[in-house]
Amino acid sequence: KDKSGAASALNNIGNVYEKQKQFDKAIEFFNKSLLIKEQMHDKQGMALSYNNIGTAYEEKGDYKRAEELFLKSLIIASEIASLDDIREANYSLSLLYELMKKPEKALLHYKKFITARDSLYNEETTKMWSMLFRGFQKKKAFSVFGEELLLL
Repeated sequence: KDKSGAASALNNIGNVYEKQKQFDKAIEFFNKSLLIKEQMHDKQGMALSYNNIGTAYEEKGDYKRAEELFLKSLIIASEIASLDDIREANYSLSLLYELMKKPEKALLHYKKFITARDSLYNEETTKMWSMLFRGFQKKKAFSVFGEELLLL
């Protein structure tokens, strides 16, 4: 638990440095977070870290390194079937390829981003409707049961 919290804190520090445009410091802290996630075998955390590090390299203008990291993130996300991380990696790749003037690759990954995004939306919507329906059924059952009690 402590390692997970430390990895999260290091990642957050990296985010602060990135927002301040101190990309080398951001990369340093993202890498520290990644190291802990690797030791913990936290694949989802690793996918997130690779994406964060890739974004910092992209913002530094090192598109080749950013591409390598985004692809690593996508591979790991695909291995663990993490739709949220697949969506993020494809979105990052689509933006990167646009910057690199590679419109075919940008479009390909944008389409994959949209597919993952829509799948997540459908999954979340289905869960929401299911919860609402179950809540309605419980309320209806309670109402019927409550009326029966009143009749006794």
